[in-house]
Amino acid sequence: MLPNTASAAAAIVLQGVLESVRKLAITHSFSKVSREVVTVSIGFASLIPGKNDLLADFLRRADDALYEAKEAGRDRTAFGR
Repeated sequence: MLPNTASAAAAIVLQGVLESVRKLAITHSFSKVSREVVTVSIGFASLIPGKNDLLADFLRRADDALYEAKEAGRDRTAFGR
């Protein structure tokens, strides 16, 4: 959660998370996906809540974005619209 943070600013923060995890260079020898190092994929969404907005819809957008990031090659972020 990044309250009071615009989507563009959140993307910058999350890019920093990706880079920080990469710099740790944690080996992942038992992975069925990659034999190199641990990486993260992050899906995120933004919402200024209105009376008709549902939390479930917001979470679905973020979850869909996570799978978009993974399918695009992992080790990246994706914004759920």
